[in-house]
Amino acid sequence: MMHLFVAAGPRSYSYEELYTATNGFSDERKLGQGAFGAVYRGVLSDPSQTLVAVKKIQRMSEAAWQEFVAVITIVTQLKHRNIVDLMGWCDDRNNLCLSTN
Repeated sequence: MMHLFVAAGPRSYSYEELYTATNGFSDERKLGQGAFGAVYRGVLSDPSQTLVAVKKIQRMSEAAWQEFVAVITIVTQLKHRNIVDLMGWCDDRNNLCLSTN
C-alpha cells in the first residue's frame, strides 16, 4: 500500500490519537455507517479539545483505498459552507481513518 503525503493543510494522525479521541471507536460514539466503514464522534486531546468526526474504513480493499485517497484529494480542494473541513488522516497499522470538524 502506498503512503499518502500532503504538503500543507490536513495532517497525519496516529491511530492511537484517533482511538483515544473516539473512546476506542465505541458504539456510544458511533454516528453512522457507510459502505466502507463507520463514522464516530471524537474529541482530540489537544489543548482546545477539538470536536471531530472520524471515519474508520473497515473493509481494506483496493476500492476502499481509492475512496480514501479520492476523499482526501477532493475535500482538501473544496471550500463550501455545507462541506466539513478535512483535518487529517491516519494510515497507521493498516487502519485508514479520516477526521473532520
